[in-house]
Amino acid sequence: MNVLCRFLVSAMLASVSLSSLAGVRELPLPEVPKQITVPEDRAGYVLCHFWDGMDWSDSVWVTDGPAMEQNFVNFVSVFPHASAASVNTAVDVMFEKLRDNPEAYEVMADIAAMYLNDTESPMRDDRLYVVFLNRFLEDKVLDEARLIRYRYQMDDVSKNLPGTIAGDFPYTDSNGRESTLHALWGAGYTILMFYDPECRHCHQVIDFLSRSEPVNRRLDEKSLRILAVDTSESDMPADALSIPPTWVSARTDESVEDAGLYSFREMPALYLLSPGNEVILKDASPEAIIKILSDIE
Repeated sequence: MNVLCRFLVSAMLASVSLSSLAGVRELPLPEVPKQITVPEDRAGYVLCHFWDGMDWSDSVWVTDGPAMEQNFVNFVSVFPHASAASVNTAVDVMFEKLRDNPEAYEVMADIAAMYLNDTESPMRDDRLYVVFLNRFLEDKVLDEARLIRYRYQMDDVSKNLPGTIAGDFPYTDSNGRESTLHALWGAGYTILMFYDPECRHCHQVIDFLSRSEPVNRRLDEKSLRILAVDTSESDMPADALSIPPTWVSARTDESVEDAGLYSFREMPALYLLSPGNEVILKDASPEAIIKILSDIE
């Protein structure tokens, strides 16, 4: 199956949750000119012309929540198969058509936030949401209250994006040794976990990772370290917490969140870092981290 077919299938699968239940209206995918043969370019063409058949002045369309959500899902489903330049252009093309229709602009802004920024959304993606936030803040079509919220969100979600170097910070481990995240320790990967000892879900994740065969194998091979950072302000010593002895249990001198280095929208906050401290996964599930570690040779 070629790449173009794969992204069409993925878009179809993504559409099942809404369209199968509500029979919503979906825009037809644009027909790609035959002379465009490179799969990534074909995907880019689909993105840039995805909304060609949409009449943004049609209030019936714009106020049809399930239909607008479904078409947005279909639109975003193509993003992984196109270049970053095409994604940016496609978002610009869509909102350029919306500049004279604040009602429709607001609808699409809300849908983008719901699918790309909500912590409960399986489509949450900080890198993609930044593309939309840039457009919202540049256009200034929406009211000032929204723009203030979007500026705050931009500051929040743009921290430690995948592909960037994770913010460095000092810590003290349970044995009193001082170090930093970026300190040279070897050629392995890092699971960085910020947690609160009173968070029940944090304990569940700690237990899950401590029983993971790929995780423990890499810890034994010294190709992985886990830095578990207690974010609470209690006086409880780090070595009194239920952190496995093969992990690095740590506290920081000051809150990395208050210092603006990281933001925690839920606990625990999990990151997977490369040997060079590049962010591979941000705010990841333990399952996603284990999958990456299992796939790495």
